[in-house]
Amino acid sequence: MLVLIAGITGNLGTRLAKVATSRGLQIRGLGRDPAKLDEKKTGKLESFVTCKTHYDTPALDKAVSGVDAVICAYSPSAVLDLEGHLLLFRAAERAGVTVFLASSWGHPLDKIVFGEYEHYDTHLAFKQQVAMTSSVKPVFMNVGGFADLLYGPFGPGGWNTTGPNPTIEYWGEGNTRKIHWSALDDVAEWTIDLLQIRDVQEGKGGTYQMQSGAATLEEIAAAWTKATGEKVDLIKRGSLEDLESLVYTERKEKGVGRYIEYLVNATSLLHTRGAFVMTELNLTESSKSLTTLDQYLTELLKNRAAVEEYIKSLQSAH
Repeated sequence: MLVLIAGITGNLGTRLAKVATSRGLQIRGLGRDPAKLDEKKTGKLESFVTCKTHYDTPALDKAVSGVDAVICAYSPSAVLDLEGHLLLFRAAERAGVTVFLASSWGHPLDKIVFGEYEHYDTHLAFKQQVAMTSSVKPVFMNVGGFADLLYGPFGPGGWNTTGPNPTIEYWGEGNTRKIHWSALDDVAEWTIDLLQIRDVQEGKGGTYQMQSGAATLEEIAAAWTKATGEKVDLIKRGSLEDLESLVYTERKEKGVGRYIEYLVNATSLLHTRGAFVMTELNLTESSKSLTTLDQYLTELLKNRAAVEEYIKSLQSAH
């Protein structure tokens, strides 16, 4: 099987390539800068296609030519999540590719509506547009939040280390609500697992749900204290109604073009409401061995600089 990974030099794309090549799949990469490609990390590729922009149609057509499946692992930004995503999908569609794994690793979309959470509006728009206009059925994956965001400013509770102790903020009963999360290494394994599923290979698409674990803010704080000895302060900011009012006001005053400035509060609102709960999980072969929160933290503390660089890249993308 020849698989195109778009965004192969990114944090997830590199992992996807490593898993796929280790399993004997042929991998073609698509990206803007071949100098960022490290085949020691990805494994040997069939080829690499350079695209100048997300709308470089000749490069997109070249990249999808002759492949059996496409995985969109573009870095998260509003432009790439919708426009880049859709242009890549159309190129795959023109080439007759029927297996398209959408850039959808995150929380479920079925309990939110357009305009309720700007960060996912682009994903909702992509999913709706494709359903309305194409016979190709993409594969979508729900994995909760990436583990690398748990202990960062975009994570649940807006993890903050500027004071004497790390702090996590919550509203209402948000401190006891389970938050689904997944380690990137696990996500890469599951994604490649899906390529082996018959329904996926036959182009039937669908939505699959996996997670490395689920933890409350209290458990996330306790795990940090256990690993580092540092006390984490959990601060209740107000009621769920207070949070609803705050998000409404921030959205009205800042406008959606500055949604990143109230993203943490909007995320907390949906978590506290239970909009991101996953109930039915799809187990794959790799689901038998999952990263635990303690294991993730052990690796995080070894590689904090790399995780901080990843978070900075997310900030710059928005």
